[in-house]
Amino acid sequence: MKNVVGILVAAMVFFAQVAKAEQIGVGYQTTLPSYGLAATYAVDDLIDIQGVLGMWGTFNSYSVRGLYKFKSDGKKYDTYGWGAVGIFTYEGLSCNGFTCSNDTETAPGFGAGVGVRTNWQAYNPDLPPIYWNLDVGFANVSFSELNYSYSTIAIGGGLTYYLDTNDL
Repeated sequence: MKNVVGILVAAMVFFAQVAKAEQIGVGYQTTLPSYGLAATYAVDDLIDIQGVLGMWGTFNSYSVRGLYKFKSDGKKYDTYGWGAVGIFTYEGLSCNGFTCSNDTETAPGFGAGVGVRTNWQAYNPDLPPIYWNLDVGFANVSFSELNYSYSTIAIGGGLTYYLDTNDL
């Protein structure tokens, strides 16, 4: 776990050195199967990459989301398509008769969908550089050893604060 957090911090510092301030963001993303702390990097005007570190709940995950912007009004909102891939760990209790045990399995998963995000500063320039997003799509993670498949319509959202990289 420490290695993953260290890699995420190192990646953010690296991106901060080569990017403009509005290109780096940190926040929280809840669209399954990717949910947790998130770091976002705007590659260009059309493509964002988001790393998500999920540490809570039944699933623990390390995932990457790619966002492709379909339309932007340039100020208030963007619509986009997204795809996610990652490694997911499921921890659960299984019982057979009077015997119960904790079972753990790690498996790859994926998701895809569409979303919209809005910039709070477009409504009031005195607000911080925070973006709110809402996503809908499909997600799947299959744990073969536990005979558990998680397939769902994924609905979620997130908040991203864009950093002033001069402070890093």
